[in-house]
Amino acid sequence: MSEAASGTLWAVMNPAARGYAVMRRVLESACRDAGLPAPIVATTTVDADGYPQARDAVAAGARVVVVAGGDGTVREVARAVAGTGVELGILPIGTANLFAYNLRLRTRKPLLAVDRALFAPARTVDIGWGRSPPRVRSGPPPRSARSW
Repeated sequence: MSEAASGTLWAVMNPAARGYAVMRRVLESACRDAGLPAPIVATTTVDADGYPQARDAVAAGARVVVVAGGDGTVREVARAVAGTGVELGILPIGTANLFAYNLRLRTRKPLLAVDRALFAPARTVDIGWGRSPPRVRSGPPPRSARSW
């Protein structure tokens, strides 16, 4: 992320996701090694799925929010930061990680995932809004709204 070195970094992490403990250690270590402040870590719960934690991060002035979890956690955090100007990094530690896969972010190497989330140039992606919860889309635009 282009802003990671200059702003407040928040991490919204799903502790139920496999790989959570390793990814958290790698994230904290990478920040320390890069001379960055430790990230402010907020974990998800059954009642708080990432959206309220990410909204709190935005309200507190976060310039970057990193999300560690699967597609559901990524969706909720993306929904919270959409349109705010806050950059979003993705650490895919969920089961399927289809969104991360479509963006070519899925990897089994935690250090590579953290490096991409913190230091790769930011990219703009589309977010679809509808009557159901918003969905993040990484492919070409649909032919019609019905394909969503």
